[in-house]
Amino acid sequence: MDNNEAPQLQVEIDEPVARGVYTNLALITHSETELILDFLFLQPQRSAQGPAVATLRSRVITSPEHAKRILRAVRSNQRHALL
Repeated sequence: MDNNEAPQLQVEIDEPVARGVYTNLALITHSETELILDFLFLQPQRSAQGPAVATLRSRVITSPEHAKRILRAVRSNQRHALL
């Protein structure tokens, strides 16, 4: 393998994960050693009398360094989308 080539990675995914989940709210918590992304679904028409209820749909826990790589990828994607 050439030193400039990225190593190949085969990713396996089962059907429920492949479908993904819809979320309309995200909560972010962090420390020096980890970043926690909680993705929730907030039911907008829950109840006129009761408080709003959000259901946690997915939680991602990662390192700050990996979060920086994700941020760079999102920024790069935004720049290309705006062209």
